[in-house]
Amino acid sequence: MEHSIIVESRVMPSYPVLPLGDVQFFFSTASE
Repeated sequence: MEHSIIVESRVMPSYPVLPLGDVQFFFSTASE
């Protein structure tokens, strides 16, 4: 049960923090 809570907190953080891959994807799509 604790493991699933940790995974959810990483996927849906209480504050907007994106993985580096998502940040690069965001800028690549925004530049187009």
